[in-house]
Amino acid sequence: MSARYKLLALGVLDTQTAQVVTYKETEKWIAFQAWVAAGNTPDPEDAPAPVPIGERRLRQKIKVWRSEATNQTIPVSAAGTTFKLNMYDVTIMYAIALTALGGGALPAGFGWRDENGVFTALTLAQFKTIINKIGDRGFALRQARWGKEDAIDAAADPEVIDPEVTAP
Repeated sequence: MSARYKLLALGVLDTQTAQVVTYKETEKWIAFQAWVAAGNTPDPEDAPAPVPIGERRLRQKIKVWRSEATNQTIPVSAAGTTFKLNMYDVTIMYAIALTALGGGALPAGFGWRDENGVFTALTLAQFKTIINKIGDRGFALRQARWGKEDAIDAAADPEVIDPEVTAP
């Protein structure tokens, strides 16, 4: 025989009235507390249904994608100066590259912030070095992500795969 009340994640179910009691100030909550105080025990909450493997894999892949997105600060060096570029910077640099590399010139006074935030003028050769390193880093991150996705697809338990995406 089931109890008068059943525990839920966010309250209790009154099995006689089929009402869910969630607010602790209501008469129904006070009645539930009195019922427990009289020595009664509510039925336990039902165990959650198992999450299908496909959904578990997708959740883990989302963690991988988020990790890749947060690891998009790209440290690159050119002529002894280190620059830390985020993906917004990279997009701007690629737009400039399409213009500059096609015509062979950078805008007058072109430069970028170094790792300390100091503006540093760049030559075309330095700019090309940075663009190439950005491309290499981005490709390495994508390869790392693809490897994680393949491992998640192959794993019996996708949660054991570390979702952190890193690249050299």
